[in-house]
Amino acid sequence: MILSIILFLVAPGVFVGLLCGSVFFASEAARLSPVVRLAARDVALGGHRTAAPIAVTMVLTACAIVVTSVAVAQSAQGRAWYVPQARHGALLVKLSNADPAVTRAALQREVPADSVVQRDQTTQDRHFGVDVEGVDLPDVEGVIPPGFIGDKALLRYLTGNAATPYDEGTAVVVTPHDLDVDTVTIRYSLRTDDDGAAARTKSLPATVVKSPDRQVNEVFIPTTVIRVLGLAPEAESLIVDPSRHRTTAAEQERVQRRLTDDAYTFLELGYQAPVA
Repeated sequence: MILSIILFLVAPGVFVGLLCGSVFFASEAARLSPVVRLAARDVALGGHRTAAPIAVTMVLTACAIVVTSVAVAQSAQGRAWYVPQARHGALLVKLSNADPAVTRAALQREVPADSVVQRDQTTQDRHFGVDVEGVDLPDVEGVIPPGFIGDKALLRYLTGNAATPYDEGTAVVVTPHDLDVDTVTIRYSLRTDDDGAAARTKSLPATVVKSPDRQVNEVFIPTTVIRVLGLAPEAESLIVDPSRHRTTAAEQERVQRRLTDDAYTFLELGYQAPVA
């Protein structure tokens, strides 16, 4: 093993030394520039001393190239696979078991009150899903049910447009794709339903709005609809709308210090390469 390492380090230097020696003593040496000719002469005459340094330099250069290439490839792969958790520039505050009112009050001490919007979820532990042809929704078996449930402030966060029309009985498909959607179907069940019972369905009129970011591909469901269905909505997260306020890293740190251990923050800035 040790012998292999020695050969790996020394062989390139010896090769370079022999090569420079052959060039220096060949008739073609006269054609070289003075600087190159002097360098070749020194290597040729002192090959036993220069072999190891040349080898080490070559190996270190090769290693640096390999490390850089791997880092670039990993960064490109990470960027391609990255899934944003919110709109770019948004501050996401996941509530977990934190009190929504207390968390909102703490958040509004650091950011404008009108920039804070709330996303709801259902408290039912049974099936809940949203069907829209051509729209890629999160897995219905995930922790958070598919669909963005909330009020008009949440809708306008999704669309990035304060003038987006809002109706308490209408779903809105926010997507970068060209879709023609007029109906969204909610499939759900209640705790009072038998285990083998078929899922209930509710069809809602729907409109389509172009999303401000290509990553925003969601279905907005008004909280009022969820409440009428008996699904008992509750706050899932608070979001600082980047269209109203761009949260800084310093603000995020101050917000996090104000929150309880049951809430945590995330500032969506796109893929960030890991720091070595």
